[in-house]
Amino acid sequence: AAYGKSFVDMLAARTGAVCVKEAVSGTTLADNGTRSYISRLKALDRNTPCDVFVCQLSTNDAKKKVPLGSVAAGKDMNSFDTKTVCGAIEYIIAYAQQTWKCPVVFYTNPQYASPAYQAMVVALKQIAGKWGVQVIDLWDDKQFNEK
Repeated sequence: AAYGKSFVDMLAARTGAVCVKEAVSGTTLADNGTRSYISRLKALDRNTPCDVFVCQLSTNDAKKKVPLGSVAAGKDMNSFDTKTVCGAIEYIIAYAQQTWKCPVVFYTNPQYASPAYQAMVVALKQIAGKWGVQVIDLWDDKQFNEK
């Protein structure tokens, strides 16, 4: 529907922002291989300046039935179960904050028939509260979903 352009391309064109887009079709947040969000995150240049780190709450984790997991008690990166959605989200936040010392923003997809993704949205909001990160919540945006 976007004719091959992502919102990242549109933001760069409209604002002049320098954006690094790391979208790869079919990958998951959960660390389950070299193409996961976490594996690719670790491969990014740590010296690249970053004003904000934006991450999609991946629908692939729900589609591939990745375990949801739970919110960790603390913020130690070594304690997160990155094979679960919650552990991966927390690891991504901690890594981005420590590496680039910038704000982290997650965004959700609009609603679709997926109880698993809905549970991920609920968990993301809990994690966001814990870490003080922002969520662009398209899942619960009634006006957006009506369109």
